[in-house]
Amino acid sequence: MRWLPANTSIDLHSHTLPSGLIYVQGGACDIFEPSAINVDLEVSSPKSALGLELPYWPAYAFITPAQRGAYLEWLANGRRDANPATRNFGYLFLFFYGLERRVLIEKDYAPEIGHEIANLVTLYAPHGRSKSLPSYFCQLLHFWAHRQGESRYAELWPWILGLEQGVVDEDELHLILGNLATRGERAPAEVAREIAYHDPDAVRSNVTTRSPEDFRRMFGERFAAEFPHGLALQPGSRPVRIRYRPASSALRDPADSGELDAITQFAEIPAAERTRLVALWNECCRSLLGYMRAKARAVGKSVDLATLAALPSELRRSEAAGPAAQLAEFLTTAAKDGDFHFSTAAPLFAFFGEAARDTYTLTQSRNLAAALDTLGWQIEPDPRHHSASLAAEQEIVLFRGADASLSPDFLGHCGAVQLAVFIAGADGSFDLRENEVISLLVDHSSVSVHERGRLRAWTALLNRNQDSAPASVTKIAKAVPAEKAQAVAQMLCRIASADGIVTKTEDRALQRIFKALGLSAALQDEFERYLAGFGEAQVTTAEPEEPGEPIPGATPATSTFTIDRERLRQLTAETREVIHILSVAMAEAEPTATAEPSNPPTGVAPDYPSRVPPAALVAAAIPAWCATLPPMYAPLLVRLVAQSDPWPRAEFDAAARAANVMPDAAYSAINEWADDTLGDFLLVGEDPVELQRELLSHDARTQNQTA
Repeated sequence: MRWLPANTSIDLHSHTLPSGLIYVQGGACDIFEPSAINVDLEVSSPKSALGLELPYWPAYAFITPAQRGAYLEWLANGRRDANPATRNFGYLFLFFYGLERRVLIEKDYAPEIGHEIANLVTLYAPHGRSKSLPSYFCQLLHFWAHRQGESRYAELWPWILGLEQGVVDEDELHLILGNLATRGERAPAEVAREIAYHDPDAVRSNVTTRSPEDFRRMFGERFAAEFPHGLALQPGSRPVRIRYRPASSALRDPADSGELDAITQFAEIPAAERTRLVALWNECCRSLLGYMRAKARAVGKSVDLATLAALPSELRRSEAAGPAAQLAEFLTTAAKDGDFHFSTAAPLFAFFGEAARDTYTLTQSRNLAAALDTLGWQIEPDPRHHSASLAAEQEIVLFRGADASLSPDFLGHCGAVQLAVFIAGADGSFDLRENEVISLLVDHSSVSVHERGRLRAWTALLNRNQDSAPASVTKIAKAVPAEKAQAVAQMLCRIASADGIVTKTEDRALQRIFKALGLSAALQDEFERYLAGFGEAQVTTAEPEEPGEPIPGATPATSTFTIDRERLRQLTAETREVIHILSVAMAEAEPTATAEPSNPPTGVAPDYPSRVPPAALVAAAIPAWCATLPPMYAPLLVRLVAQSDPWPRAEFDAAARAANVMPDAAYSAINEWADDTLGDFLLVGEDPVELQRELLSHDARTQNQTA
């Protein structure tokens, strides 16, 4: 038996094998090597081998002549197929057995061997039904690299780890960690990801395989933020022996089992580091799972509200570019004032494919804000912070920026600005000096830069239309506790008098708020006396005017007039306390969220055709295999499994309504349960809807035969 090195050509049975890396023998041999090509054995046309499966442990000597012909033809074609999916993996393993012997027993570490293994994994692994091929092939790659020494292995394992279809089992992970520990290095993101994957406390989610590139990108960015210097490793005091698991039956009981061992430095991750790492992994899985579920429900939509709302920040650059450009074009028709764009809510919801309605749900409203955030825009009022749903005709303001956490008093700042705008705009317009008072509230020392931008947008919106606020000033005032009302009233008086004049319309606005605050008569009189010092000249309008000289009005302000700085100082001192009071009041004053659309009343016959009798759905017993599904959706799923699919979308919707559940909610709930319980979505497609029955247990699959 002889070995043909890489690129060594040989002619066998009318085939020219140009690439080498094979064993060839003639006649009997003392060593049984399954991959060895015995030139004396019969070979026939490979066409008759079509459809013939190779044995689990194939050997060239024991396969049929036609299968030998198919194997030699594959070798003659450079071990490549135009359509890799057509290749029976038994032929790849037959070739691979020879590489195992060459590396492990004969200690040949030629670079061509490693590169050929990697090429075969990349080309063929995507077409396999199991992980056997990438698992065995990558295991040999690691041993091939590790046996060349720690320095050489340090150069090669990142390349192996980066293979598109690569697989890292726990043994190979020990080799990598040992190499890092020996060199005194920390684990980078790609190694930390494998550590987390193998940790028993890490969640198991198919998002890591369904969308591997997205998961790698997300994990990498979050890992860099959490572990900027890499993951710490703690070298052990003893070496660890790693046993190779051969694919070849000829190496499963070698004369010297030590031939298959690898020795490396033991390394472990400190407990605290491991806990943080697993938490990071779990959070990445949850984030990507929510996005993928939303994406699955949005089949056929070019722009979808829920999908963009669930898009993790790490994926925005690649996924949001198209919708962002579309939104920028859309906003060219919106009203604009400086950096602020204004639009009613309905056109924005329509842009994201949402059906028109008078008032949107809180979930829809929050999704709108989140989707716009994904595209680089913020809105006020933001339902994520104000906890109030949006009405179709409600005007909102859009401005560039990224969302950030807000202080607990942010709503209080909004309330203070809203009350100030109400007072300052009572006479129909803002005075420059009144704007300075509002700017004092916006630029208060307790306001962060991010909140300042939001408050400026909020002020611009209220300046256009005070009805755009989720709660009226009267509601806000009524929500202020009685014992805190005086402080709020006092601040409003300071605002009204900051320019030295309190107009009649401003006075009436104040009286309206005083009434809503529930001030006592004594306090109202006290504030009236305070405001009287800033009033306009009094005129009587109840009786007809007598002829004579006109009563002089208020003395006009000169060009050198400035705001009373003492009142501003007092206002600044009072603002922090009042803002805290208003934060609580705003939370109570803003309207509760619009309820999600309710189900049709029980007992009302649906006006649509259906294969599913409503009574049968209600009465259907819930079997054990779907006992963990939310009970309201179980009867529908039981009936779907009992019926033959696919289901036209109209019939699926009819079945859902007959079960008194919303179709989209049922589709989503069943798939979320299936993803967590069965490992994948059970319902696929929008129209028709199909069941992935292979995910179900035998009891569930046979239900349609007994139902």
